[in-house]
Amino acid sequence: MPCLYDFGIIYKDYKDTEFQRITRIVYCIDYQEYIIIYNEPLKKMEKFVYNLKRSGINKDDIDVILNEGSIQKYKKGDVFSHVGRRWDKMGILFNGLLGGWYIDDNAEKRYGHFYLYPENDVVVDYESYVTDVKTTLTIEALSDCEILVYDREKIIELKLKFPNLFNAEKNLAEEKYLQTQKLLNMFQTCNGVDRIRYLQKYAPDLFKKIPYTYIASFLGLHRNGFANALKRL
Repeated sequence: MPCLYDFGIIYKDYKDTEFQRITRIVYCIDYQEYIIIYNEPLKKMEKFVYNLKRSGINKDDIDVILNEGSIQKYKKGDVFSHVGRRWDKMGILFNGLLGGWYIDDNAEKRYGHFYLYPENDVVVDYESYVTDVKTTLTIEALSDCEILVYDREKIIELKLKFPNLFNAEKNLAEEKYLQTQKLLNMFQTCNGVDRIRYLQKYAPDLFKKIPYTYIASFLGLHRNGFANALKRL
């Protein structure tokens, strides 16, 4: 029914977190009736929604929080946030892949973070978010992305309106801490082969979606060392 958008009148949009979908009601002129259309992005926000629920936030308030965000599209190569600035927004990724990179002491580009669904879907330089210092990362889209974005002022406003968001923030902090500890342990105890195995276990999609040079950079391996390690798997 192509007429729905070309010749229809949008009557109402609302987000239903219980069924994890966005519903659009359209009055179709040709058919002279109301038709319900479903969209799916909320299915990929289930981890974010679950964190809100377990933080004591009820369904109606979750709907309000979701509607306060802005769904934005980023093309491959677009920058989500720039190095040297204080964090000014946070995103919930539900489609695509981003990388956080910096320039090391040898003037080489090094990847320090990857953001992908569902393994690491909260897009922010977390150190900057917690300490309010300038970010040390540039976060860039490595593929076309869709992100639910909240700017800094909106996050502050929502936390004042819904105090249980502080619980959600605490849960996120614990999750990030555990992620960091696992990575530190991996870097301290694993050789190149085991580092690759670790990443294949916890983020297998990375190997399908980005060049191996990015993965080698993240794992602290030179390209030749990475290639040799791969052959040993």
